[in-house]
Amino acid sequence: MGFVSPLFLVGLVATAIPLVLHLLRRRQAPVVAFGPIELLLRAERRVRRRVRLRDLALLGVRIALVALLALAGARPYLRVPTVAGLAAGAPSSLVLVLDDSMSMQAKGARGSAFERARAAALEVVSSMGSDDNAAVVLAGRPARAVVGALSFDRGMVRDAVAGARVGWRATDADGAMAIAGRLIAPSAQPLRRIVVFSDMAAHGVAPGAGWKAPEGAELRVVDVGTEDLSNVAVTQIVSRLAPEAGDGVFAIQASIRNFGPRALSEAVVTLEVGGHAVARGFVDVPARATRQKTFFHAFDGDPRADVRIARDELAADDVRFVQVDVARPRRLLVVDGDPRPARYDDEVFYLVRAMEALGLAPTVTDAEWEDPGHADGAGSNRFTDFEAVLLANVPAPSADRLEELRSYVRRGGGLFFAAGDNAARAASRNLGELFGVTFSEAPVEEGPFRLARPDRSLPIGDAFSPSGSGLISARIDRRLRVRARQGTQVPLHFEDGSPALTASRAGAGRAVLLATSIDRDWGDLPIRPGFVVLARALVDHLTGERTGSASRREILPGQPRVIQPTGAVRKIVVETPRGASIDLGAGPATFRGAEEPGFYRVLVERAHGGLAEDTQSSFVVNPDPSESDPARLDRPGGSRSGGWLTLASGLRKLPLTPYILATLPLLVALETFLRRR
Repeated sequence: MGFVSPLFLVGLVATAIPLVLHLLRRRQAPVVAFGPIELLLRAERRVRRRVRLRDLALLGVRIALVALLALAGARPYLRVPTVAGLAAGAPSSLVLVLDDSMSMQAKGARGSAFERARAAALEVVSSMGSDDNAAVVLAGRPARAVVGALSFDRGMVRDAVAGARVGWRATDADGAMAIAGRLIAPSAQPLRRIVVFSDMAAHGVAPGAGWKAPEGAELRVVDVGTEDLSNVAVTQIVSRLAPEAGDGVFAIQASIRNFGPRALSEAVVTLEVGGHAVARGFVDVPARATRQKTFFHAFDGDPRADVRIARDELAADDVRFVQVDVARPRRLLVVDGDPRPARYDDEVFYLVRAMEALGLAPTVTDAEWEDPGHADGAGSNRFTDFEAVLLANVPAPSADRLEELRSYVRRGGGLFFAAGDNAARAASRNLGELFGVTFSEAPVEEGPFRLARPDRSLPIGDAFSPSGSGLISARIDRRLRVRARQGTQVPLHFEDGSPALTASRAGAGRAVLLATSIDRDWGDLPIRPGFVVLARALVDHLTGERTGSASRREILPGQPRVIQPTGAVRKIVVETPRGASIDLGAGPATFRGAEEPGFYRVLVERAHGGLAEDTQSSFVVNPDPSESDPARLDRPGGSRSGGWLTLASGLRKLPLTPYILATLPLLVALETFLRRR
């Protein structure tokens, strides 16, 4: 036991006052002989013993009252064990980092990992002394502070910890430690300490790294994870149009990952559409392996689906959501600049086949490009009747036709130009200005060339995977030699840095140039798997769509979502998976409430009519699949026992003053009772 203010113990001397008063009351009176008093003395001897006991009890109560008042002023405390081992004799500053990522939802015998972490954090808050201050940081990506400055208000810190809730975000260890470092840096306390409460999952930090405290601060880690946690998760869903299975049929392929040490046999996988199960299947997944399960379904209404497996210890990743991109009718004109009798040799064969696989039906013309009045030619098709015009290896346009194209783009049309032998001869005919490029004097360059990974920060490039698989393997034998002008985007380069695909704006429209051909004359790009993705991305970009691929419909929990419907919008309302409606006002707007996985419907109100869903703006939220991996970090020395790092069962101060003060009213009531005659 110890005392914060031991000088108050001097007050214990006052406990002698009740004793002195008690002794003074026992003075002996003079004895006077009186016969009748003998009768009273006989009665007095019968009650003397009881009265003496009452007086002694009254004396003890009064001494206790004085002693407890002195002890309360001295503020005694006991040292008791604490889970966090944060005993410190000097005033300290604490930053409590609470991991609220999805993996913390994993349940064990003592509740979820997050519940254990929160209980441990509350115990640390209770151990704080009056000279300690603290802040609270949540480590779900992006990490954020809920008590944004070191505070001596222990109640506020306790409320922040008690009010924290586990979510579906990924772990942002680096971000959390950076915030903790900024919060603790200004502290003037002798001891500065960061305490992390986490399941210590390896996915929360960079490979080979760990939770690292900034310079000048100590690190303590409370490991609340569970050893050998088995988990099975739906880690990915890919949807594509499957014309081989029928018109309008989509293939929904789900990846099932078994993170456990035992094989999974005949696991039930369910496809739900509109909240109803439409198909079920079985899958065998070996230990620590991934298997795919594919369902085929024709979406004639609601484009939303999800794939589910049986619930396990981490139920948050047992379902994954997808909103298929049911293609709307597009008015597309494809101009074939080099028609061939053999269909496989035709200039636009691969482009048209890719569009058909995507559910699109373009209008194709193989007319003489220089004859605008040809009865069956391009001249008979007004450009304004189409959302996009795709020129495939066309000869040089006349001045009138070039001006017609410029006007079409400025008014909002989409124009695509693919290279080829005919197009190479047309390159010097003022096309550079229209597409935002400059052609070399010798425009055709012999290869071979390879494509670099696409720039996913730009439209068209963001349709591809980060690795650019299915695209960078293409071999290009010839290309147009161009240089992008200022303001022109280049979502796709060759490995030597030369532009392979450029995208520019002209007025309200878009113009895209491909520096190689879309047939096999200049390379094998059309037969690569990435060509279909490229075709879809081109159509989406040229027609003004922003959500053509499933990846662009999907965001992670906690990420903001920019909502920008086409046309003028008076109001945007987002419906969350729980049915809440959030009014964002007029568009465009940014939605920042995407915390829970599921479907987010975007309703818009235009100048005429009420609220109606804009399916092209609606999106889904799915957790980061890395959060499903329960593999844990090794503590130094190779051990993974509980405790983690230098964490040990330490001692904390338990103040006794509140308990002392709570007993004083009881003693006063007892003293009053004993004084009654």
